[in-house]
Amino acid sequence: MSEGELVCVSCNKRIAKEMLITPEHRCPFCGYRIFKKSRPPIVRKVVSK
Repeated sequence: MSEGELVCVSCNKRIAKEMLITPEHRCPFCGYRIFKKSRPPIVRKVVSK
C-alpha cells in the first residue's frame, strides 16, 4: 500500500494516482468517478486516563 493509492468506491479496486492522468478521473475498471484514499490496516488504540 503506497501513499499515492486510491480506492474506487464502487468496485473497491486499488488504483495508483498515476493511472488517473485523464481529465475525467474515472475508474479504469468500472468507470465510476468517486474515490477515497487508502488507509493502512493498523488500528490505533488511544488510552484514556
